[in-house]
Amino acid sequence: MLKIFLIVFLEEEEELLDLDAARSNVEKQLQALQLCALKIQEHSEEADRSRRAIDSIRSQLDKERQSLHEVSGKLVSLSALQKAALTSDDESYQKWLGSQGLSHAPRLVQEIQVSSGWEIAADAILGEQLAGVIVESIDRLIPSDHQLSTPSLFLIQSGGVNDGMLADDSILKHVHSDRCDLRPLLSGVYVANTLKEALLRRSSLENSECVVTRDGIVLGSNWLRTPEDQNATHGILARGELIESFSLEKERLSSRIESQEKELLHAEETNQLAITGQRAHQEESDKLQEDLADVRHSLAGKEARVAQIHTRSDQLLVESDELIKAVSYTHLTLPTNREV
Repeated sequence: MLKIFLIVFLEEEEELLDLDAARSNVEKQLQALQLCALKIQEHSEEADRSRRAIDSIRSQLDKERQSLHEVSGKLVSLSALQKAALTSDDESYQKWLGSQGLSHAPRLVQEIQVSSGWEIAADAILGEQLAGVIVESIDRLIPSDHQLSTPSLFLIQSGGVNDGMLADDSILKHVHSDRCDLRPLLSGVYVANTLKEALLRRSSLENSECVVTRDGIVLGSNWLRTPEDQNATHGILARGELIESFSLEKERLSSRIESQEKELLHAEETNQLAITGQRAHQEESDKLQEDLADVRHSLAGKEARVAQIHTRSDQLLVESDELIKAVSYTHLTLPTNREV
């Protein structure tokens, strides 16, 4: 009986040790599941953030691309108008320029700087002369006995620039060239901010003088001329300013779009990584759940086994007590029997 009791006791100790290990394993599985759940939550939140960022960037990109399309269209249209204004389609004119080596000579408009806000006024005064060709010497180019048969020819000689004293209201205060002397063209031309100011200035004008407003209205001592077209794209200078402005805007939009496309790519990569990480941890969580079910099942079996051992141990204790009592009783009754 003692031997059986010892065997049961050892089995119980072994099972208890296994039970502790099983419970520890369950605890580890639960901790791993909690950590995995946190990772899933983090990836889910990152996926949501990156998705919102993607939607926002795409929306902005659509607007920027639409703006770029509109600006590019306007730029193409204005550039075509400017080219047409600066390049005559007269074959004899083009042939003459080619024969003189002037096909690629600079145009006056390319060498003029105009104060902001006075482009329309300068266009009104200079007009088609802005498309004129800059040459080094008119005398060498066209001998005195040469007869010109080329129509609409305007040449302006380079050099002779003089930044002398100018009247405060002279247009030369607002129109300047580092390459050509503009005084022969613009002396006697004055400026006025408004038509009212121009009308007041008119009474003091000489016969060869005129005054021009910011809007391109030109007045002489006894005459007035309005622009052919109030549209800012009509004049060569005003159109040139618009072309430059649209070119800068196109460059800005292109740069912005390129930057946003990189941001979009980064956001998409971040989103994909978050989704991939979420899926990976979800698969890990599913596997942990399966493992947890297994270890809990194993734990339940071990607990049942320990409970059986406890029951058997208790039974053995009862049987042991009964056996001891029986032995004690037998021992007490043996002498009496001998006497009989």
